[in-house]
Amino acid sequence: MNITRHFGVCKSPLDPLFCKGGKRRARGDFRELTVSFVICLQALKLPLRRALRTVFPFCLLSLSLSLVACSSQPEESKSLVKISNVKVWRTDEQTLKVSLAYDLEMGVRLPLPYKEILVFPLEPKVKLAGTLAPFALHVGTVGVTLSIPKDAVDWEDLNDQDTCCLVSLKGVKEESGTKTPRYERISNEVRVLPPQLSS
Repeated sequence: MNITRHFGVCKSPLDPLFCKGGKRRARGDFRELTVSFVICLQALKLPLRRALRTVFPFCLLSLSLSLVACSSQPEESKSLVKISNVKVWRTDEQTLKVSLAYDLEMGVRLPLPYKEILVFPLEPKVKLAGTLAPFALHVGTVGVTLSIPKDAVDWEDLNDQDTCCLVSLKGVKEESGTKTPRYERISNEVRVLPPQLSS
């Protein structure tokens, strides 16, 4: 069983300086940032060598995170499958089970144009996914068992019924010329109660 865990991109305080409409701003802004950085050092009376050893690496890290955030593309969404009767439960601390009914939207044909179809049962707090068997019929029921690594999920943190959990299906595509997968949401979202222990 393939299980995938994903983490969103942390936005940097420098994002407003380096991002504008999804692109890096002009070099003039970079010069302004550099000048501001020097002024701050003078105001704080930090020795240059110490500043380079402490503050500058942090700025480089923030810059790299900013560029990643600028280049990331929003997740696409397509209405291909309607899911219902979704159930999510745990048999123990490291085993999560999901079952759901699906119905392909009108005009959708099989096979679906994706490398894999994943179910995400614990969004938005946990990006955990399980691979579903390929759909053989236009209407049916599917289920999956996810073996979760120890301490990978804080179940107590998911007990808030207002934030957990949204279940949906996503299709996996590989970008041409790269091995980086791209995800498209292909179903509606169904809210379920936090998964409880059950035999």
